[in-house]
Amino acid sequence: MPLDLNKTLTLAAGATLCVGLVGCNAAPSSTAGASSAWSPSSPAELRTFAPSVDAIQSVDSRQADAAQVALSETERAVDFSPYPNAADPAFVSLPSNVVGAVYGLFEAHSPESFEAAAAAASRAALSRPATSSEALVTPHADLDGDGFVTVDELAALSRTWSDASIVIDRVDATAARFFVDPALSSELLASGVDASAVALINARSFPAAAATGVASVPTTP
Repeated sequence: MPLDLNKTLTLAAGATLCVGLVGCNAAPSSTAGASSAWSPSSPAELRTFAPSVDAIQSVDSRQADAAQVALSETERAVDFSPYPNAADPAFVSLPSNVVGAVYGLFEAHSPESFEAAAAAASRAALSRPATSSEALVTPHADLDGDGFVTVDELAALSRTWSDASIVIDRVDATAARFFVDPALSSELLASGVDASAVALINARSFPAAAATGVASVPTTP
């Protein structure tokens, strides 16, 4: 369907204004109380690129991607230890469409409550997938502010910004631990996540252990 020129120009102008505000350290909006327990760092450099045409077309999309649905139906064990790869790790099960968690969640949860919160984040990612309108104004990869980084959020960032460095900035600005192995990296690519962002996330996650799942390494808060 052809885009209405006036509507397109209005959205693009609004996006540029919003991104400018993000660069000025405006606080992102949050839909969950968990976000109040952490404060993501701002991207290191202000970037004010216009969104791609696809970003404008997909602003109101709330359709769950089939690949992301499939990921949510599988689980994997990840290391919940305060210090990853500790001598006595504590493993929890995460839906595979949950790829990272902000630091505050590890202090606020027991392994059992963390699993429950991750499952809720997985369901929310399918019932209300992230949109480009959120990706335009949020300065980090946790677009809904629930404390978990999910595949739909990374895909929304990737389809919104034509410059991969912006997607990388948003991932880099998220003070989170990531849980990604090479197999999941392939699934992220299939779900539309930018290859450079996948490489960064994979580099910050330890590879899968043969019998115990994925052990994570934290990013720098």
